Amino acid sequence: MIFNLVFSFLFSFVSAKTLVDKAVVVVNSEPILQSELQTLIGRTKKEGGVDELLLFEDSMAKLKADRKTQIDFLIKEKLIGTEIRRLGLGISDEKVNSEMGAMANRNQVSREQLESMIKRQGYTIDEYKVLLKARLERQAFFESEIIGKLRITDEDAYSEFRNTNPNFKENVSSFKLGQIFFDPKRGGIVTGK
Repeated sequence: MIFNLVFSFLFSFVSAKTLVDKAVVVVNSEPILQSELQTLIGRTKKEGGVDELLLFEDSMAKLKADRKTQIDFLIKEKLIGTEIRRLGLGISDEKVNSEMGAMANRNQVSREQLESMIKRQGYTIDEYKVLLKARLERQAFFESEIIGKLRITDEDAYSEFRNTNPNFKENVSSFKLGQIFFDPKRGGIVTGK
């Protein structure tokens, strides 16, 4: 009888397998789970839940409706997160708390009022801190890896402007600069460009 009881317990334990989560795609040996996809769908419904910088050419409406766009978005988040960790650009919890204090000061509200505003947007304070931390880390990444290495000269900007605006004509206040030299030995003016 004890044997039957133990056997039936083990059989029910083994046969009660439940799928907890499922990998949708693997990025650099890190899975993106079905639960992350569901969380993203929930994030799209909340203001500020999605960093729109990562949408690139996609729209928020497309992100809300299209599964492939959602997966692509999560891949971008995962790749940037991997680079942030590799470069050591992680943000501490103290920095997140400090930024929340600065946000309260910028908005001229108390910390409690800021937290109340966050809760009205549908976030818990811990959820908001996770979002804020991710945004600060991505900002540090973009500043160090993209903006910090971006060099655009005035000539590059002007050339791009002319290329994208083919009907542009220089107006009457535009002029070309030349150099005028005075040569005292010759007793005259020498011009050059």
